[in-house]
Amino acid sequence: MSPDPVGDWAASIDDPQSWNQYAYVEGNPLKMVDPNGTCGEISAGIGMSPSNSQDLLNLATEYGFNVAFPYAGEDKADSVADIAAAGIGANAGATVTAAAALDATNADDGGTGKIFLGFSGGAQANISGGVDSSMGTVAFYDPGLGLGQDIPAGSSVFMGGKAISDLVNTASALSGTHTGKLVPGCGHDVACAIKSSASLRKLLQAAGPCNHPTVFVRNPLTFVPLMPIMSFSPISFSLPQCHTEQISNTIYDQDGNVMSSSSGPSHLVCD
Repeated sequence: MSPDPVGDWAASIDDPQSWNQYAYVEGNPLKMVDPNGTCGEISAGIGMSPSNSQDLLNLATEYGFNVAFPYAGEDKADSVADIAAAGIGANAGATVTAAAALDATNADDGGTGKIFLGFSGGAQANISGGVDSSMGTVAFYDPGLGLGQDIPAGSSVFMGGKAISDLVNTASALSGTHTGKLVPGCGHDVACAIKSSASLRKLLQAAGPCNHPTVFVRNPLTFVPLMPIMSFSPISFSLPQCHTEQISNTIYDQDGNVMSSSSGPSHLVCD
């Protein structure tokens, strides 16, 4: 036997048995499964980056998660506008970042299951990136959605109990078919929700740790090994900046004057 890898955060006042670090299976080892921790992905919200999200990174290390920062380096107003128009193809940069984290989580054979948690604008990034319940457990905390967007069927929704959370959830206009579970002690803070909600932690504890926990950061898209946090030099793949140029065919006379000019084929040029 070994202690719950989640540590002290596994304990909750509304789940007395959780205070026994060895009582993983709630007193029923024949029925309940004892996983090794959690494996999955968290997609962070607007304005979040590795430099200002230490609590979330600490949780990711404890759980063995992949973490995406789809809006790192982007102005908050621009992020809000991108999310609002996600249904017509905006939010592409955030989608690419979240999709990379989703793909890595799906490809990782660590653990005993998968979970994908989208927070605030990260919810829309995960949805645009293709998350659905066929991949594993899908959950959202204070999901910030674009116009006409909805939570995938079969998802679990958690909502903070303070003003900003109310604003985000109201603006997202969640479908009536998806009931959100209130986390009254937390506002718009996914780390607080994970620490405070026994129900959310149980979802996270339904799998096992990823073999290669990684942080995915936008602008440029960068993959950074997670453990130990921020102690590695980044191993990065930067998306090239590309544009289209058209080849022109121009004929000059002996004095340098243009005699004729025509447009040729286009080609892609990348920095």
